[in-house]
Amino acid sequence: SDRGTDVRFGSSVAISGSYVIVGAKNEDEDASGNNTLVDAGSVYIFEPSCSTTGTDVQTACDSYDWIDGITYTSSNNTATYVLPNAAGCDSTVTLDLTVTYSSTGTDVQTACDSYDWIDGITYTSSNNTATYVLPNAAGCDSTVTLDLTVNYSSTGTDVQTACDSYDWLDGITYTASNNTATWMLTTGSGCDSLVTLDLTVYAIGSFNLLSDEDTLCSNVVDYANLGWTNTAGVPYISMIYYETISNNPSGSFVTAGEYYAIGTTQDGCEVQSGNTVVIHEAFCPQVTINELIGNSITVYPNPTSGMFTVSLGELKGASISVLDLSGKEIYTLSHVNDDHVEISLNNYSNGVYFVHVQSNEQQKIIKLVKQ
Repeated sequence: SDRGTDVRFGSSVAISGSYVIVGAKNEDEDASGNNTLVDAGSVYIFEPSCSTTGTDVQTACDSYDWIDGITYTSSNNTATYVLPNAAGCDSTVTLDLTVTYSSTGTDVQTACDSYDWIDGITYTSSNNTATYVLPNAAGCDSTVTLDLTVNYSSTGTDVQTACDSYDWLDGITYTASNNTATWMLTTGSGCDSLVTLDLTVYAIGSFNLLSDEDTLCSNVVDYANLGWTNTAGVPYISMIYYETISNNPSGSFVTAGEYYAIGTTQDGCEVQSGNTVVIHEAFCPQVTINELIGNSITVYPNPTSGMFTVSLGELKGASISVLDLSGKEIYTLSHVNDDHVEISLNNYSNGVYFVHVQSNEQQKIIKLVKQ
């Protein structure tokens, strides 16, 4: 209305590019009295707004380089940047950035002998440098460093000696030497420790005294420090050595009415016979393996699994007996005139036996092992 009071209405609207042009028209009468529109010559020009806005939503790990040339290392929803839009007008873009972060961690492990890690490698020694990258909950890299301590299993041998029997840590009582038994223990680091038993059992057994009313002799030979014990009427006392047979080649006198035993120590084991009373004063000759009939007498195979042969050579009329460790006679054969005699121990347990060959006043005792 500020263009003039005679403006009745606007007409002649034109659109040119991004502008709106409105021409002002006056109402008038022509010569015939008709109303006409006369161009008043006034023009209104409107420039409508064509600018735009928008939001650039982004998610990044650790940092993000935006169109403004800035590297953002944290979340941001205020940064803006102006670009021309398709109409040639300003387009203001607001950044909506969420920055999440990569992570690091240490995987602490302890293992025995070896460890299979997430990288697919089997480690057989301690390691604190190996790394592996995984996605974390935010979708960024998570670098894991291995901190591995590898301990090791161990082996060992338990060397033991025992008299007659030994109770080992596996709960078994061993009555014979053994070097194969094993038992698993745990080391201080929690790994297996395999122990192998190396056991030597000295199964000396017991001695018997061979006695009648006038003689008192031992059937036991092949032991060091074998000696007589006078128990002085007491059934069982500690071993007392009076004389060692090997130092008494002429024999010993024993007294009637007293108790006697023989005893020895070998490999740290002590053993003595039961007590035998002497009814009459007696002379006990020396009993050792040195009283030989001759070296032509042999026993083979030795050790044996059951059957063995006694070869007598040219000896005739001898007697053969086999005794166990306790002195019990388990086999006897008299007046043997054959050169060879086969004897079976198949029905007897493994262990030590003695083959006693007697001819007149001479004898030979050979130790035989069945296994």
